[in-house]
Amino acid sequence: MHTIDQHPSRINADMELRGTLVRNAEVRNKVLDGDGHTVPVLCIEFTTDSSSHMPVRAEQVYKPNEHKLAETHAKALRRGGAVTITAPLVGLKLVATNASAITPEAAEPTETPDQFRQGALL
Repeated sequence: MHTIDQHPSRINADMELRGTLVRNAEVRNKVLDGDGHTVPVLCIEFTTDSSSHMPVRAEQVYKPNEHKLAETHAKALRRGGAVTITAPLVGLKLVATNASAITPEAAEPTETPDQFRQGALL
């Protein structure tokens, strides 16, 4: 099984992707709590410049009082424009919408609390 390297020196690593916007950027509001406090979020969709032309959706969260700044940035990001995003690997979400197979892995046996207590008594 292949997983993302979780070595402590790489936990805070950033990823950079370049591509072409497939639609104009937009600003949405994200609700923070039950009291209705929101923050502006700049949302873009683009395809990477790699040979796979992978579709990517990226969001940048702004401070609550930065709605005008987010709108200004959105106006500069138009369909067909080049874009580069930088994002931490932590919090990255990958969705495989066209998986060709999803196969369960054999679970490794784990000790139950009873087995653990029995081992401790020996």
